[in-house]
Amino acid sequence: MQSEISFNVRRKDFYIDDVGSFDGFVAVSQDPEKPVSEEETLCVEDYGFDFKNECVLKVRINPKAIKLNNDSLVNLEDLQVVIVLTDYCLNKRIVLFVKALEEIGGEQDLNYRLNELAECSFSNGFEISVFVTLRRDRDRANFKIWNRSQVVFLKRFTARISHDEALFQVNWVDFGDPRESNNVILKTRWLDSNVSILPSFEVVQVLGNLRLREQFVRLESNSHFGHFCLKNMAVPLVSEITWRCLQLANFEKDPEQDSLHYQVLALCQKLDLDADEIRRAALDEDSQVRANTLAMLNARVQSLFSVGGDLATIRFGGYRTS
Repeated sequence: MQSEISFNVRRKDFYIDDVGSFDGFVAVSQDPEKPVSEEETLCVEDYGFDFKNECVLKVRINPKAIKLNNDSLVNLEDLQVVIVLTDYCLNKRIVLFVKALEEIGGEQDLNYRLNELAECSFSNGFEISVFVTLRRDRDRANFKIWNRSQVVFLKRFTARISHDEALFQVNWVDFGDPRESNNVILKTRWLDSNVSILPSFEVVQVLGNLRLREQFVRLESNSHFGHFCLKNMAVPLVSEITWRCLQLANFEKDPEQDSLHYQVLALCQKLDLDADEIRRAALDEDSQVRANTLAMLNARVQSLFSVGGDLATIRFGGYRTS
């Protein structure tokens, strides 16, 4: 019998602990009517909230608030601040700001309008990450903090859809098959049947056609009919996920709080539907019962998304201004 010994050598890239105090260094607001705050959760909104047009970011940074320890491995003049914006829907990151701390001086407000970022969606919210790292123009060999991936400060601010409402996020992938890559926008892939235990992302994926992602973003930015079109894409996905989840769910005990089943129960309350009745109909041997119940579910989802209301407000006949 042979014994095996394994050795691991790791480089600690994140040097956050014991560098000093960053209290008051950064504060953020996503609403021009609200003051900036150091709270990391900016807002949690219902599904369908228009982050892109409703949110105007203000990031306030104040290098004078930083107090490094006397025995710190780095000096303030050797550091820079980096601000990165992440679009949850498209999994896209944009570097908004990079500047040496000593060049900023005192308190500074940075303002960003999300609707000016045409390449982003923000359907599911966003994250603002503020890093303090080694400056680009410093010789790394002269510092014990040897790599810019070593972060002496990191804080994330989030604005997102409520977890009990966001049944899925879109994962953009290459569909491969020309029949799909040329003609399909979104599709589902079921990964597991344990809907009463596992969270949604471990049970089902919604895959977006990477080839059409830029067009998807342009559509969402269209103020005339973009949201109407996207809601029509979402309705069959939400109906399918709800229907299939209730077919697979274990109703003999309460679902885990973060599970897909738990989320679907919350959705059924908003739809004013009895989840147990939907489940029984979904498992009914009578195909007409199944078909009519699924049709009713689909209509309720349309109502929740106000699809008809959106269509009623669309103006046709051109968009020229007088």
